[in-house]
Amino acid sequence: WSFSDNDNDIICNDLQINFIDNNKTKLITETDIAKIIDAKGLNPIGVRYKNIRSESIENELLNNRIIQKVECYKTQSGILVLEVKQRSPKFILAGNDNFYVDTDRELFPLSTNNAIYVPVVSGRITKSFATGPLFDFIDYLEKDQFWNAQIEQIFITDDLKIEMIPRVGDA
Repeated sequence: WSFSDNDNDIICNDLQINFIDNNKTKLITETDIAKIIDAKGLNPIGVRYKNIRSESIENELLNNRIIQKVECYKTQSGILVLEVKQRSPKFILAGNDNFYVDTDRELFPLSTNNAIYVPVVSGRITKSFATGPLFDFIDYLEKDQFWNAQIEQIFITDDLKIEMIPRVGDA
């Protein structure tokens, strides 16, 4: 809906953050999101709607690679609502730097808040290998009930052979 000129004088009295993803675990928290907004001088509380830069808030939050999508809107009751979608990790790349690879083949940093249980991959891995053939291989393993239940970690050798480490028993 659209606001009238009078609605632009509404003062924001609350910030509501809703997660719209399927992740049961929050990789980023409401507090983290509020701190990001506040650090950039974009805290909407106590600000007239006409002075709230919704697009700037969205863009600033999208700079955080854990966030895949964000939508910011104002209600007539003075609440600024943020609908946040986190990235969905598919596996972890473990090495000098640790990253998640998400379901869209994008790399993003590990969360300092929580961890999501996904396969761990280490060894000789390039970004193109991780987001290409390795992604496809892990996708295949996930879709196979037997392999999905068995494999906990994957190691890529220097000659690009795959060693799979099972959840139980000896390797």
